[in-house]
Amino acid sequence: MNTKIAVCKCRLMASIANKKVAPLFGLWLATFCAMADSPSTYPAWEQVKERDGITVYQREVPGLNIKEVRAISEVAASMNDLLEIITDLESYGKINKIVSAAGHVHQRKPDSNYYFIVLDIPWPITDRSAIYSRKVTVSEDKQNITITDRADSELDIIPAMKGTIRMVQSMQEWKLEKMSDCSTKVSLTSLTDPGGPIPASLVNSMSIEEPLQSIVNLRELMSIPTNQGFTSVESKHCAST
Repeated sequence: MNTKIAVCKCRLMASIANKKVAPLFGLWLATFCAMADSPSTYPAWEQVKERDGITVYQREVPGLNIKEVRAISEVAASMNDLLEIITDLESYGKINKIVSAAGHVHQRKPDSNYYFIVLDIPWPITDRSAIYSRKVTVSEDKQNITITDRADSELDIIPAMKGTIRMVQSMQEWKLEKMSDCSTKVSLTSLTDPGGPIPASLVNSMSIEEPLQSIVNLRELMSIPTNQGFTSVESKHCAST
């Protein structure tokens, strides 16, 4: 068995034994444990949309009614500058327009990295919120960066989340691949159950547009030097070309 899957399953079983997660959520979490490390066991990606050089794919996930969605494109910016703006919580609402609030969630552990978001959902659907843990991984050759966010179900909500429905079944992953000093291949993958009485068919339909628009917004942000505020060698070089 893959070591990462084994560790994930051990943690899951311990959480269930300690009654930290509900059985149904435990099943959903087990699906996530396998998803990242066993892509060959899942159906192939199906292209569902293409616009402005951005291709969107969906695929079914065994055991879930919610489909996983992925958008891929190239962005005219350095990989390091993209990392900076994607991980900047002040830019979160500019990349994803339905995010009305985002901020750090302070923890006692110095190595923890948690943040919250609030989603402004059109009436009559109740606004959503979530607390995510974030992990950033850089490949040994410095050519690839992965930013993985997974919803947390144990931390207490913060005041900004009151009056919303908390999402605890959510994963988002950005993958950045350096193509050149001023060009990066960007992949945004998402699998989120918003919870509440929203039909899965509606969620799957709406989820197609979200990652596509996020990459469009990211491109626009990177094309406005006055909004970047970057001081890296890459950004100065790219801005002058």
